[in-house]
Amino acid sequence: MENVSKGMGKIVAAAWQDQAFLNQLKSDPIAVMKQHGIDVAAGVQVEVVESQPNEFVLVLPEMVKGELDDEHLAAVAGGGTNGSAGTASTMACPVSTAASAATAGSAGK
Repeated sequence: MENVSKGMGKIVAAAWQDQAFLNQLKSDPIAVMKQHGIDVAAGVQVEVVESQPNEFVLVLPEMVKGELDDEHLAAVAGGGTNGSAGTASTMACPVSTAASAATAGSAGK
Protein backbone atom coordinates (compact mmCIF):
# COMPACT_ATOMS: atom_id res chain seq x y z
CA MET A 1 0.00 0.00 0.00
CA GLU A 2 3.00 2.28 0.45
CA ASN A 3 3.46 2.52 -3.33
CA VAL A 4 -0.23 3.35 -3.72
CA SER A 5 0.15 6.15 -1.16
CA LYS A 6 3.19 7.54 -2.96
CA GLY A 7 1.42 7.37 -6.32
CA MET A 8 -1.66 9.08 -4.92
CA GLY A 9 0.54 11.76 -3.36
CA LYS A 10 2.10 12.48 -6.74
CA ILE A 11 -1.34 12.65 -8.35
CA VAL A 12 -2.61 15.11 -5.72
CA ALA A 13 0.50 17.28 -6.03
CA ALA A 14 0.21 17.38 -9.82
CA ALA A 15 -3.52 18.19 -9.63
CA TRP A 16 -2.79 21.11 -7.29
CA GLN A 17 -0.18 22.51 -9.68
CA ASP A 18 -1.62 21.83 -13.13
CA GLN A 19 -5.20 22.60 -14.15
CA ALA A 20 -4.94 20.48 -17.31
CA PHE A 21 -3.81 17.51 -15.21
CA LEU A 22 -6.70 18.10 -12.79
CA ASN A 23 -9.15 18.17 -15.70
CA GLN A 24 -7.72 14.87 -17.00
CA LEU A 25 -7.93 13.36 -13.50
CA LYS A 26 -11.59 14.38 -13.23
CA SER A 27 -12.49 13.05 -16.68
CA ASP A 28 -10.61 9.73 -16.50
CA PRO A 29 -9.26 9.04 -13.00
CA ILE A 30 -8.58 5.36 -13.65
CA ALA A 31 -6.33 6.13 -16.63
CA VAL A 32 -4.42 8.74 -14.62
CA MET A 33 -4.00 6.33 -11.72
CA LYS A 34 -2.74 3.64 -14.10
CA GLN A 35 -0.22 6.11 -15.56
CA HIS A 36 1.10 6.52 -12.01
CA GLY A 37 1.45 2.78 -11.41
CA ILE A 38 -1.84 2.30 -9.56
CA ASP A 39 -4.09 -0.48 -10.82
CA VAL A 40 -7.79 -0.28 -10.07
CA ALA A 41 -9.72 -3.54 -9.81
CA ALA A 42 -12.17 -4.26 -12.60
CA GLY A 43 -15.65 -2.94 -11.90
CA VAL A 44 -14.47 -0.34 -9.37
CA GLN A 45 -15.62 3.21 -9.99
CA VAL A 46 -13.37 6.11 -9.00
CA GLU A 47 -14.82 9.50 -8.18
CA VAL A 48 -12.64 12.60 -7.79
CA VAL A 49 -14.01 15.04 -5.21
CA GLU A 50 -12.34 18.38 -4.54
CA SER A 51 -12.84 19.61 -1.01
CA GLN A 52 -13.55 23.30 -0.64
CA PRO A 53 -12.43 25.81 2.00
CA ASN A 54 -14.26 25.21 5.28
CA GLU A 55 -15.29 21.75 4.11
CA PHE A 56 -14.05 18.31 5.10
CA VAL A 57 -14.99 15.30 3.01
CA LEU A 58 -15.38 12.16 5.11
CA VAL A 59 -15.45 8.94 3.13
CA LEU A 60 -16.67 5.93 5.03
CA PRO A 61 -15.23 2.60 3.89
CA GLU A 62 -17.52 -0.25 3.00
CA MET A 63 -18.97 -1.83 6.14
CA VAL A 64 -17.35 -5.13 6.99
CA LYS A 65 -19.89 -7.92 7.16
CA GLY A 66 -19.40 -10.58 9.78
CA GLU A 67 -16.76 -10.49 12.47
CA LEU A 68 -13.32 -8.89 12.24
CA ASP A 69 -10.33 -11.14 12.83
CA ASP A 70 -8.08 -10.29 15.81
CA GLU A 71 -5.58 -8.31 13.70
CA HIS A 72 -8.22 -6.04 12.16
CA LEU A 73 -10.14 -5.74 15.42
CA ALA A 74 -6.99 -4.51 17.16
CA ALA A 75 -6.36 -2.05 14.30
CA VAL A 76 -9.73 -0.35 14.67
CA ALA A 77 -9.96 -0.56 18.47
CA GLY A 78 -9.57 2.65 20.50
CA GLY A 79 -6.13 4.24 20.53
CA GLY A 80 -5.24 3.24 17.00
CA THR A 81 -3.25 5.44 14.64
CA ASN A 82 -3.99 6.46 11.09
CA GLY A 83 -1.65 3.71 9.97
CA SER A 84 -3.55 1.14 11.97
CA ALA A 85 -6.91 2.33 10.69
CA GLY A 86 -5.46 2.23 7.19
CA THR A 87 -4.53 -1.38 7.76
CA ALA A 88 -8.17 -2.20 8.47
CA SER A 89 -9.27 -0.43 5.31
CA THR A 90 -7.01 -2.59 3.13
CA MET A 91 -9.22 -5.62 3.69
CA ALA A 92 -11.13 -4.79 0.52
CA CYS A 93 -8.86 -2.19 -1.07
CA PRO A 94 -9.69 -1.94 -4.77
CA VAL A 95 -6.35 -0.42 -5.84
CA SER A 96 -2.84 -1.80 -5.99
CA THR A 97 0.54 -1.39 -7.57
CA ALA A 98 2.69 -4.10 -9.02
CA ALA A 99 4.88 -3.94 -5.89
CA SER A 100 1.97 -4.03 -3.46
CA ALA A 101 -0.06 -6.61 -5.37
CA ALA A 102 2.04 -9.38 -3.87
CA THR A 103 1.29 -8.20 -0.34
CA ALA A 104 -2.31 -7.28 -1.02
CA GLY A 105 -3.19 -10.88 -1.78
CA SER A 106 -6.83 -11.08 -2.76
CA ALA A 107 -7.76 -7.55 -1.65
CA GLY A 108 -10.47 -6.10 -3.80
CA LYS A 109 -11.93 -9.48 -4.76
